[in-house]
Amino acid sequence: MSFLGTVLELDPGARLMHVILFPRLDDPISSCTVCAHFVRLVRPEPPDLVGSAVARFVEPAVAVIGGNEPGGETWFMVFQIAPAKATTDEVQDIADAIVRRALDLTRTDAADSWSVVYRDDDLRGVYAQAGAEEVDSWDVKDLLLGLLVELTGRPLAELAAASSRPHDPGESRRAHLLDELRTWSATYDGPVE
Repeated sequence: MSFLGTVLELDPGARLMHVILFPRLDDPISSCTVCAHFVRLVRPEPPDLVGSAVARFVEPAVAVIGGNEPGGETWFMVFQIAPAKATTDEVQDIADAIVRRALDLTRTDAADSWSVVYRDDDLRGVYAQAGAEEVDSWDVKDLLLGLLVELTGRPLAELAAASSRPHDPGESRRAHLLDELRTWSATYDGPVE
């Protein structure tokens, strides 16, 4: 199972239905922390619409993913970035407050909501455990993108090897990761009915 699939603790048969990336992903911030905020919706609503509406009120949002579970429940996860100089507790407290406000503003009812913070070393450790060690030069946003691609079924070690050509600049790596997501999106057949 993918790293984020394990973190999400979804039921067997759950499906990733969408990945939405925001322009802030391209901001030239090399040293940052990622806060991932999970929300399970009370009613089965389209997670792409609800997740992107909530993320519009989350200024540091870089991505939203969402999907459904076999019983019809829907969920989404908003990924925010924060400066690396803030402590993990500070990042989590601020990120949680931002998401709670966004949920209130969009009148989104959450059956379950929690967050987790990852620093660059945490994310590099995930890659190392997967046997992908070519990521020392990757910034946090590329590490996050790789984990999003892994959710689509691509093994992380294989993805890292294909994306880590020493002669390629970071933009080529990001382009490769984005192409992987585009390929998944173009061939995805939707949720199981």
